[in-house]
Amino acid sequence: MSESTILLGDIGGTHARFALACDNRVGYELERVFRCDNFASAESAIQQYLEGVSAPSVRSACLAVAGPVATGKASLTNNHWFFDEEGVRAALGCEKVKLLNDFEAAALGLAYLGPADLTPVGEAKLPDLRQAEYVVAVVGPGTGFGAATLIKRDGRLTSLSGEAGHVGFAPESPLQVELLASLADQFGRVSVERLVSGSGLVNIFNFLATRSKAKTGHFDAAAIFLKAKRDQTAQKAVALFFELLGQAAGNFVLATGSFDGLFIAGGIVQRYPELLHNSTFRSGFEKKGRHSELMRAIPTVLVRHPLPGLLGAAAAAKNWH
Repeated sequence: MSESTILLGDIGGTHARFALACDNRVGYELERVFRCDNFASAESAIQQYLEGVSAPSVRSACLAVAGPVATGKASLTNNHWFFDEEGVRAALGCEKVKLLNDFEAAALGLAYLGPADLTPVGEAKLPDLRQAEYVVAVVGPGTGFGAATLIKRDGRLTSLSGEAGHVGFAPESPLQVELLASLADQFGRVSVERLVSGSGLVNIFNFLATRSKAKTGHFDAAAIFLKAKRDQTAQKAVALFFELLGQAAGNFVLATGSFDGLFIAGGIVQRYPELLHNSTFRSGFEKKGRHSELMRAIPTVLVRHPLPGLLGAAAAAKNWH
């Protein structure tokens, strides 16, 4: 690496991924993954990463974090770490630190993906991100549910993020009405993230098991996906999960006007692509009443690149220099 080394981070509720980039190179290198629960703070994890890769002096850092960023600070919904640009800058002794939302970074990373990184979900063709103007969206279920838009106007890219996982859940079938009532008893307000996330799949499974008086247990999302090969309740839970993912993705597209394409990222969909392709995701995505015809024409795409957030963080960092 050169003396203009850039630290990159893509930090979710469960894992933190760090890498290094340079001003004069595209992309990133020396990527490593850490469990957040193993560290008291982001700074301690960063220091272990830098020592582990024998990194030279860091000039700047761009960290994508799974939560809202305001005035250079961020508290993550599903992670105990607190982020402060000035605190990280002082700990690293570098010139500049920038925080951005993790799905804002993932959206920026879309512009650097190639055909090998993308697989259509449904019949529509892949969006062309080389065109002069577009508005596309990216969503992803993981520890939480993230979403952002990527807008291209006059040759310039802008990414906008929010907290789409924390909007209220809107049921679209009698079964989903029952599900909402059950979760409302448990949580009070029921957000999209209570359903479309790893813990959301657990909530769906437990609801269906209780409803059918089936055997329950302390299963996490990975165990439920595994059980879906032989267990009817798990199969129904996984099917409903992907249907609800489609509904949430379609709602986000409608709300943001991202009519040029929807990209689906995150570890859950990447680990189970066949289940996604064979699910009712597109049905949930398209079934939007008077706008169903509009939704049918919008391409949906599985992102196969494992870390678009690091690509986006690298792109954002290079814009400073």
